[in-house]
Amino acid sequence: MITGQKKYAYRKTGARKFEVSIESSQKVIDLLLEYRDKEGISRIPQTKMAEILQVSQSNVSKKLRTLIRFGAVERIGHAGAYCVKTTNVVEKTPIGFALKLILMMQKHPEVIMDYAKQSEIRGVSYHDIQVAWGHLIYIGGSP
Repeated sequence: MITGQKKYAYRKTGARKFEVSIESSQKVIDLLLEYRDKEGISRIPQTKMAEILQVSQSNVSKKLRTLIRFGAVERIGHAGAYCVKTTNVVEKTPIGFALKLILMMQKHPEVIMDYAKQSEIRGVSYHDIQVAWGHLIYIGGSP
């Protein structure tokens, strides 16, 4: 009985990690949308974003790099100018990529332990596969 209770609590923790990851991405996107000009470009300094979101500037920088890498946000010209490409943070974040990876492995269970084959099938870099697995382990814990 105690084991079952711990397992249930563990699942809630994993779900909460997923929720926090999505929420933090959404907050950055919402802030960029709030501060965009008539051309749809946001020119808000990362330090201002960090102050508003009550996180460190490095945390904002990391989140922006991730959103840019996965196509949710585009850097425009010089530093500090961004354009939101989509508000679908589940689709355009490592979490969404990890979910696609899980679906791919349902079709190809033979590649579960082969990152090189996974990257070949998905048409992405080996590093992207490592990042996706890192998010899966962070959310669900290691086996």
